[in-house]
Amino acid sequence: MKLEMPCSDWSDSPPKPQHFFKIILSDTESQTKLMIPRKFVRKHGNKLGSRISLKAPNGLVWKVNLERDENEVWLQDGWPQFAKFYSIQFGHLLFFKYRGHCDFKVRIFDPSCTEINYPSSKSAKLKSGESSKKRKRAIETDHLMLKLQKEKRDCPQEIEEARARALASAEAFKSDNPVFLRVMKISHVDGKRRGLVLSKAFEETYKKWKDNDQVHLQVAGRIWPVNCIMKWNRCRLGSGWDRFAQDNSLSVGDVCVFELINTCTKLLEVHIFSAAEETNENTRLPRVKREAKEAKVPASVDAFTSRYPFFRINVYPSSLSGGSLGLPQKFVKRFITKDSCNVTLRISDGREWSVRCGVYNSCTKFSVGWKIFAQANRLAAGDVCIFELINFSEKLLNVVIFREVAECCHQC
Repeated sequence: MKLEMPCSDWSDSPPKPQHFFKIILSDTESQTKLMIPRKFVRKHGNKLGSRISLKAPNGLVWKVNLERDENEVWLQDGWPQFAKFYSIQFGHLLFFKYRGHCDFKVRIFDPSCTEINYPSSKSAKLKSGESSKKRKRAIETDHLMLKLQKEKRDCPQEIEEARARALASAEAFKSDNPVFLRVMKISHVDGKRRGLVLSKAFEETYKKWKDNDQVHLQVAGRIWPVNCIMKWNRCRLGSGWDRFAQDNSLSVGDVCVFELINTCTKLLEVHIFSAAEETNENTRLPRVKREAKEAKVPASVDAFTSRYPFFRINVYPSSLSGGSLGLPQKFVKRFITKDSCNVTLRISDGREWSVRCGVYNSCTKFSVGWKIFAQANRLAAGDVCIFELINFSEKLLNVVIFREVAECCHQC
């Protein structure tokens, strides 16, 4: 007889609620279980018994058995029925709220990030009106079908686990800048009309953009221009996205984190977490795509340190032809100025240039004087500039320039 491990959370009052979310990365018809994030298991795994309760907003409670394998815990028996009842599919997001006593509340969002319409408890009762024998037979049939589908599917468990690790790594990404995450689907990486819709979390930024404006996507110092299509108050990356996806070998299941670096120049740093088999098993952090690694930026750039506040800017064509350079707004407002003013740029030989630092609601940038500085120092696309604030009262910044040319690092 199989004994159930009791829930060990016996406190009268439940602990402070803990949360986690899961994005469904495979067809639920072939997914017989769902892994709970390892970090959540480390914190609460000893409080979970062999069975938990999942409660949806419609009031229905589902009992789901847990499967344990070393440091991993999976929702197993009962999970396929839960997923089928709520029509959970690839791309759905599930938000789990732990209330203690092996009890979870679950909210379900479809691929458009909109919460679903939950079936009423009345309809559930109608569905459960069959006899217990029929219900048991149906469940056994479901399990058999799922088992057969799992044996036939082309995607092995290793790939599914690699995708889960890629997503976990992406979810752990932290930045002071606005970010959003996208799991790559077929429509993003294949087909005649590839494209990607920006998250509504970026709406305050992209609502200022115009149709056919150019967005710059940056990976490891290399930049791809992509046109944005504005329609129905949403922004979609169109022409140029397919080249970006191809050059970075994006595949279904890869996870991209888009980090807004500069609102003026519409620069987004893209952090790619690959679900491919070459995932680094030692660190659990996916490798950056090979093409992106070919950017000729000296390794000494990443090794740069200073006792002064500093920020890094990658130079690309629009930084030179437009006569202005976008700056990280948070850094400027925190360390340099909250209002437009003149600053002084100094290089190692002591030469200095006065440059206007414009501070606006939507962006911060160097304007008047920047083009003269760039020309005098022969800046080129692919170079990297590091700006150190060495004197706050005088608004004096030391500029270190790293040239793009291979094996040539010139510091000014």
